[in-house]
Amino acid sequence: IGNVTTHVSSESNPDNAGRPIDEYLVKDTTGVMNWGDNDVDDAITPQLVPYHQLRFPLQPGSTFELFNKQNMDFGGDFDGDGKNETLDMSAQVKVVGFETVVVPAGTYSNAVRVEATVTTVGRFSQSGNTAESTETETTWLASGVGPVKRINVSGFSGLSNTITEELVGA
Repeated sequence: IGNVTTHVSSESNPDNAGRPIDEYLVKDTTGVMNWGDNDVDDAITPQLVPYHQLRFPLQPGSTFELFNKQNMDFGGDFDGDGKNETLDMSAQVKVVGFETVVVPAGTYSNAVRVEATVTTVGRFSQSGNTAESTETETTWLASGVGPVKRINVSGFSGLSNTITEELVGA
């Protein structure tokens, strides 16, 4: 990405979207930096990157802010006024601890459990009305492997959706 050499992390069907996506990551002594993805339909991620996805050292109970961005272009006009809606997004990460996790690819002891909470406030350009959503993603990361399990719970207007992903091979 530009002059930064990244690791390509490929998922065959993230969030059950029905298509593969590559994510571009850099690991160094400070943590794991996210440099985006190859999802051509994603108007938001390019406005957020780069950001630290993880910060080292991974200490149980530690927290940090992933990002806090205001007035991002949503990439679409939902209220029909010819102007794209805008988003405010903030995200925090908590290192919960180290656990054993069992998935179809095997048992991983001492996997770090990380919880990220993303709050999004969408603003309609015509009325100025807002809509808020919250997403909590719990991820278990195994040393030398990466993510082995992910549970994503999203909520909007009293509705919620849960997606669970598990590693099937490594």
